Amino acid sequence: MGWFEYGTPKRRHLRRGVCLKVEALPDDLRMIATKFMRVNEALFTVKISEIRPNGKVLLEFWSKEMPNISERYTVFFHLVDENPKWVCESDMGRGYKGE
Repeated sequence: MGWFEYGTPKRRHLRRGVCLKVEALPDDLRMIATKFMRVNEALFTVKISEIRPNGKVLLEFWSKEMPNISERYTVFFHLVDENPKWVCESDMGRGYKGE
């Protein structure tokens, strides 16, 4: 799967809906996630759910129980400052594949 930096698309509205790469998640976001996760859960995905005009984004964290006994997920949201250096994965579903 491809990856790109969050700040690569110049238009902010194109950044909504992309997923951050969990393996490259910054420590501050990982600390936020561990506050809400249970002991036996692992972070599954982090998605940009909403973009606010004041430079903040609403992140949607998905975690699930390990070992994977069921397909149940824990979902929680957190509002953080935007960082153009975040590493995102996939092609954004809009055909954008980076350079």
